[in-house]
Amino acid sequence: MIREYTGWSDWQIKSHIRQLEEMEYLLARIGSKGKEYSYILNYNGQGEEDEQNKCYLNLTTVEEIQKRLDLEGN
Repeated sequence: MIREYTGWSDWQIKSHIRQLEEMEYLLARIGSKGKEYSYILNYNGQGEEDEQNKCYLNLTTVEEIQKRLDLEGN
């Protein structure tokens, strides 16, 4: 799904996923040789009590990613 959405190479995707796993932002849910991997954010509700200062683990929002992809495409 990431490849289809971004157009990135396998190497780029694996590299970024590995970095996010090492920083403990992502956790692998399932996967073994020959099967798809599923990931979840390692998020336990931090910042939920304060709507204006929600914690997003310093991740780029989906909207910002879309803007950047749109700019790269032009």
